[in-house]
Amino acid sequence: MHNRVAVIAVAVLVIVNVCLLIQNYRLNENPSSALNKKAYLVNLDGRDVDFRGAYTYPGIGRFFAPKDTSGQLAKAPLTLAIFFSSASSCPSRLAEVKVYERLLPIFRERGQRIVGVACPKDSFTISEGLSAESLHIPLVLYDAEESDLGMTFEQMGIAPANMPFKILYDSTFTAIYMRGSDYTPQSQREFEDAMLRLSKSVAEGCI
Repeated sequence: MHNRVAVIAVAVLVIVNVCLLIQNYRLNENPSSALNKKAYLVNLDGRDVDFRGAYTYPGIGRFFAPKDTSGQLAKAPLTLAIFFSSASSCPSRLAEVKVYERLLPIFRERGQRIVGVACPKDSFTISEGLSAESLHIPLVLYDAEESDLGMTFEQMGIAPANMPFKILYDSTFTAIYMRGSDYTPQSQREFEDAMLRLSKSVAEGCI
């Protein structure tokens, strides 16, 4: 009787150990496959597709536009969308905020718009940062899981390392200008000059 109990106990322990080994193997296998998968790839019909640059597709800016009180898209002749990430909160990245502050009254006077864009998990950090800098612009939250677009910023080619990433959308929500983060004074001047030039041209009906 004792021998039978001992054999059963050993068999149960062996089975449990085998199950644990299989589970451990699967856990170790998943992270390595996740690491090998590039963050910008999108799985479409069973294959990985590169959609970097999707933010330039005609009309795509509607996914990053604010809504009015009735829930409709708030259209403007020109909208500067600034993509923020809490993963790129280095103090040097706030240097360009001064440019945004100078552009804001000019855009508003012309009926144009400047908005911040962030994913929901970054919203609190970004909101606090904008408030601390007294940059009073609406923050649009883009949730990849709830959006019809279904892609993260990185899958579109907008990585945190390149944020704040600026895209200027026309009245059809189509990108007409874009620029990644570069905090050198020359780059900031170039960005500001481009925004002033395009803002004026749109206001005057030249483009």
